[in-house]
Amino acid sequence: MPRCRLLFAADAFDLAEPAAASVLADAAKALGAVDTVQVFAGRPDDFRNAYVTLQGLNIVREHRDFLSSDPIFGPTIQLRFDSVRALDPVAGEEWIAWRAETTVRMRQLLPSGTFLVLPATPSIAPLRFLRDETAGRFYDAALTLGSIAGHAGLPAVSLPVATLHGCPLGMSIVAGPGEDESLLALAVKIA
Repeated sequence: MPRCRLLFAADAFDLAEPAAASVLADAAKALGAVDTVQVFAGRPDDFRNAYVTLQGLNIVREHRDFLSSDPIFGPTIQLRFDSVRALDPVAGEEWIAWRAETTVRMRQLLPSGTFLVLPATPSIAPLRFLRDETAGRFYDAALTLGSIAGHAGLPAVSLPVATLHGCPLGMSIVAGPGEDESLLALAVKIA
């Protein structure tokens, strides 16, 4: 494996379901991720809320004409579009400032040759048509985990490094800015 430092994102592993977190933590430690860090600064909901708000405002901005025609969506999608139409643009400005601060913090955490290791999702893929509270918790955690690299504009890969109940379980690896090739080299060595 290329010479590197792997950081174990402890608070991201806390978002995974216990069985998945255990299997992935073992895989991360086997790769050499022993230095523990906190990614969310005690506020994981901020990552999801920023993502949902900023994405929603982008949807409204990019599809304003279409949305003003009052299209009819299916019941699950209708709720999502109703919620994005209700977003306050001022909240977007606050989340943009938050994202800028988060970007600085994340980029300082990941100098050249340093990689962040975390669960790709909270567990194995959910059952198709899952619609209850369990689905909501899964998708909230998945959005939170998946937003880390995106908020900071960092390269990331997800690899199936383990199995749980006979299904693949993924780990994400996030690199610092400009470290795309190093990240790919590391992914090849792991795979």
